[in-house]
Amino acid sequence: EVEPILFKGSLLVTRALESGEIDFANYAAPAAVQANLERKAGLVVLLGAMNRMMQCLMGRPGIISIDDLRGGTIGINEWGEVNHWLLEALLPHIGLRAGKDVKIIETGRATGETWDTPRPADAIILHPPEPYAAIKAGWSPLIDMRKLNVPFQISSISARRDWAEQHQAVVLLY
Repeated sequence: EVEPILFKGSLLVTRALESGEIDFANYAAPAAVQANLERKAGLVVLLGAMNRMMQCLMGRPGIISIDDLRGGTIGINEWGEVNHWLLEALLPHIGLRAGKDVKIIETGRATGETWDTPRPADAIILHPPEPYAAIKAGWSPLIDMRKLNVPFQISSISARRDWAEQHQAVVLLY
């Protein structure tokens, strides 16, 4: 028997895994890897499900191309969240450099995670199906990341290494 729990954001999922509040998590692998690098969190990525970017970089009304972003801002929810890691991986593929061509800003976490963020940005990464509603609100799709075919472990199953070792049968069943 399982109890699914929804967490808003990779940082919250990572903390829940580390504390033992949850046993498994389906979230972006870079968050688990970064936790291990920063503080030896003891997390292990058990399974990778989606290994390509599937999001869309959307421009606010008036921003219709990547060139329009030069000198502008791209918003992320929070440093260390999945959109932060996606943006780090995306920028070299679209010819932009953080801190030189564009500024990355934290926009904060909006209720329901929409393009209507508390702190405005010229562009933001949206996950399906959000881009469809953003287009209706006047935002422009700048990059459909699926078309770039950039490797990125967006969906993975992670656990604490010690828990996974002690529950190998459960891990294998899962």
